[in-house]
Amino acid sequence: MPSTPSPRLALLAQLTKEKKRRNPQLMGQLLRALPTCWFFLKNIVLMRKPRLPRSITEKRQLPCPAPERRSRRKLEPGLAAHKSLPLGMFNLGSQFIGFRNETATLRDALHRAQERADALEAKLKTSEIARRKAEKDAAVVEGLRQRLKTVEDAMSDKEAQQVERENAIVEHFEKQNRRFFRKMGEQYTLNQEFDDRLIDTLDILEQNYDMARTCISSAWAALKRVFPLFFPKDTQPEIFSQLTQHFLAKEDPVLAYRQASLKIGFKGTIALVAARKLTG
Repeated sequence: MPSTPSPRLALLAQLTKEKKRRNPQLMGQLLRALPTCWFFLKNIVLMRKPRLPRSITEKRQLPCPAPERRSRRKLEPGLAAHKSLPLGMFNLGSQFIGFRNETATLRDALHRAQERADALEAKLKTSEIARRKAEKDAAVVEGLRQRLKTVEDAMSDKEAQQVERENAIVEHFEKQNRRFFRKMGEQYTLNQEFDDRLIDTLDILEQNYDMARTCISSAWAALKRVFPLFFPKDTQPEIFSQLTQHFLAKEDPVLAYRQASLKIGFKGTIALVAARKLTG
């Protein structure tokens, strides 16, 4: 009658297939020891006899038949050989069966480690994207900082040029005010309403120009009145500069006017004297 493999051996073979990938060296050892272990277990199953209770054997005390003793004597060498097998094979089988739970535990741990690795990889990708964005933002900020520094330097240079230009304008206005003072004999002062030198100097210059316009207008009116007396034969010009050129000629018009008046008076006196002599 052929013998069937036990469930433990079938499980052992299945675990051998599952473990072969993870520990090739141990699987090789188990595969090499598997035939011996199978032979040992098969003989144990064949030689195993049912044991009766001790009370029954004592009551009956039946003698064992001779054929059984002879057959037992024939099998005793096999049993002795099997008893000499190392007990490590049993330990190895039990350890191998225990590998199933350990494999499940390791598989769960590997699954959790894989999930954790995936989560860490996702976090790493997110952090890498954030790092690139931060580097890009830092580059933009650095560029803006450089542009701001350039603009600040340009504004500083422009302010310095503007201050220098304002100082030059103030000096020019003050020079014009001094010239007005020398020509007109009048000088204006401000009450320092604005704390700005340029505005104060410009206000003084405006006052001087107002005074100059008033004086020019008055002089024009006066010269128009006396022009026919000093230049009776000339046509009066309509431009103020041309009108003043007649009075600023090399010959003094006032002296010529006086000489002409004296000449006319002298002639009139002579005529009156001659007329009296004739009548007298």
